[in-house]
Amino acid sequence: MSLHLFAGVRVRDFQAARPWYEQLLGEPSFFPHATEAVWTLAEDRSVYVVEHADGAGKSVATIFLDDLDGQVAAIAARGLEPDERETLSNGVRKAIYRDSDGNELVFGGAPLDTGLQPCVRPGTTHRLSHWRRLEGAAPRLVFAVMSGERRLILLGAVGVALILAAGVSDFFTGGFWERRARQRARRRPVAARSDPGRHHAGDPAGLRGA
Repeated sequence: MSLHLFAGVRVRDFQAARPWYEQLLGEPSFFPHATEAVWTLAEDRSVYVVEHADGAGKSVATIFLDDLDGQVAAIAARGLEPDERETLSNGVRKAIYRDSDGNELVFGGAPLDTGLQPCVRPGTTHRLSHWRRLEGAAPRLVFAVMSGERRLILLGAVGVALILAAGVSDFFTGGFWERRARQRARRRPVAARSDPGRHHAGDPAGLRGA
């Protein structure tokens, strides 16, 4: 089955709207009648503008391109700038144009190349919340785009490693043994901690002068 897709835009006054659409889309491909123009943008894909006062201002058409910047520049060369630029959370970019009736024509483009590719679990199409680093990408950038949960796990592992390293250093530098000696001294009986001057030959129990 063959088909041809037409996206329609209704305007209040075709003759008044036509110059704006020619700035946006260039010369029309053909005119079906006096108050309608068609722009064939690609094979079997067209946009038409038609006079229809009751439906004017309620149309939205989106055209996705492989070279959004080139298209915006071509339109700017004809004297028209976007009313709004937007970048979605997934990186997709949009240039939004509005005619005098309030209709919106949106040109969309893929995210800019960042040198990163989304990770996908083997055997699925599920996109993970972090990104895989390609060859040559900076490691700190990979950390910046990791999910919050993975960052916490990484920071926790680093913290444990630092604590263990500090404990090993303390063990070998003597701090550990000094604390052990102080604990032993506190646990010794009171008699054992009496004045050593009282214990001498002939009085091992320290009874003289008691």
